[in-house]
Amino acid sequence: MKVQGLAAVGQLYEANSSTELELNNVTVQGVDKHRNGMDVLIRGYFEVTPGAPLTIAAGSSSIRAVFTGSHGAKRGDALRILTTANGIEEREFSIKKIISATEVEIDGIATDSSGSQVIFAIGDTLQLLRGVTPAYTSSGGVITGPVQIRRGPGGVYTDTQVTKDTTVVANTIPLPVEIVQFDGVEVTLTAGDINVQLSHVGANPDVTRIGDGVEEWSINAANEGEVSDSTVRANTTSIDGKMGSHDLDSGVGTETRQGVNIRISASGGSIEAKAQQASVDSIPVVLSTEQETILTSMQTSLTSLAGTVSGTEVQVDIVDGGPLATEVTLSAINTKLPASLGQKARASSLATTLSTEDIVVLTAIQTNSTTIAGAVAGTEMQVDIVDPGPLATEVTLSSLDGKVGSHDLDSGAGTETRQGVSLRISESGGSIEAKGQKVMASSLPVTMASDQSPIPVKESLDVVHTASLENGASNITTAAYVEISADIGATAVKAIQVFTATGSVIKLALGAAAAEVDKLDIPPGGLPGHIMPVAIPQNSRVSLQVRSGLGGFSGDVTTGIVLINFLG
Repeated sequence: MKVQGLAAVGQLYEANSSTELELNNVTVQGVDKHRNGMDVLIRGYFEVTPGAPLTIAAGSSSIRAVFTGSHGAKRGDALRILTTANGIEEREFSIKKIISATEVEIDGIATDSSGSQVIFAIGDTLQLLRGVTPAYTSSGGVITGPVQIRRGPGGVYTDTQVTKDTTVVANTIPLPVEIVQFDGVEVTLTAGDINVQLSHVGANPDVTRIGDGVEEWSINAANEGEVSDSTVRANTTSIDGKMGSHDLDSGVGTETRQGVNIRISASGGSIEAKAQQASVDSIPVVLSTEQETILTSMQTSLTSLAGTVSGTEVQVDIVDGGPLATEVTLSAINTKLPASLGQKARASSLATTLSTEDIVVLTAIQTNSTTIAGAVAGTEMQVDIVDPGPLATEVTLSSLDGKVGSHDLDSGAGTETRQGVSLRISESGGSIEAKGQKVMASSLPVTMASDQSPIPVKESLDVVHTASLENGASNITTAAYVEISADIGATAVKAIQVFTATGSVIKLALGAAAAEVDKLDIPPGGLPGHIMPVAIPQNSRVSLQVRSGLGGFSGDVTTGIVLINFLG
């Protein structure tokens, strides 16, 4: 909370979870001409479902609580921790948002005794509390409702209103009363009769004496208690002589009363001590010790708060810097990022690591490229004829030249005569030149060499499904899997493209809840510019979990987003 420039018309600025300031009005009342007092709102909390705490179910996180049944909560209600398996240190949380009938979002983050973020564990119990403002009468008295008691057998109690029905006696619900002796032992009573008699009549009257151990108080014949105090009589007479008659009607009427008119000295004559006056014209009073303790505590707290103010702003020290702890300034971070987008030289680029699958593919390409490079001499490719075929029966090239005819290769009106062999295919009505794409029956058969280097074939892929996960609302931790897609659809996936705004290694797993099987590891950042080959069956459920045991790459993901394109 940040108090900024609190003036006589004070306004309170409160920082929300997005660090944006929300303006809330505060009311003040004047104390004297130099001071204003801030109004304080008193609220009390009651248990919404007495004796029936809420129980945590699967799917909860450090900021969201999922319950086994309907919670019945409202925004602003409080959740008090009753039992916690993960050592949650916070006593209570305020409910920030109602997600569903069984899920809420709290205002804050659950942490343990070391300050580390923890999740609500399955089976944790919480008490649902709701705030209510006390009600008062016009004279300032507290408005009270009917008297209620909690009753019931076997430890199961319900709130019941005490009732007296004078018509149907059976409908009366009495207030239970227990009578005990001085030593705390319960007095055994006969049903309907407490056997206590205090009367001076009857055969055996009770005698009750009032005295100081020596003298007793006397009762006269008129059944009056005799009282005599000469000092009181004397002082009463003295006081009566000093009390005058005063008109207490400040209007045109008259209301004469005997008494003392309390007055204050003033220039030109005394004035009646009423209404607000300056300090020098007021009657001194002393606060009770309880009120003085409260004011002293308020003074200490305000002095401590005032010490954090510089000008019109509150100074804030970051106690736990988290990821900022290793950075001196934002400028230091900025120098480690490229100045602009686009392809850069290695010295101006961020260091990345290819996946193990990519390394296998690049290694195969490197091996094949080395093999091809070995056949190049200068600027020419060296070719060895492994099987000469028809050449084996020819003695000289001259002999071959005699068998090579002259052909016009200009298919238009011009002429381009070239020596060579015209490859032709038999056809009904005469052969045709072997060119252009043909069906298999009209094509020349060819055979790939047995040691032919791999020929890369690029498969056509398209996006068949997309999924995203906002990590502020759904944390990714090492403790449990979190679902990013319940069903990828009816098309099997052959590759994925992933982007993550995190520095942790994330496992991608397939399968139903509580039966997930790890498929692959997503490196920090997710390699958004790379398509990662992976086979995922149709209609698969996809979940994510932080890979544990990797030191600084195993931190819980509580901010950012994960985006996945599924290609098939």
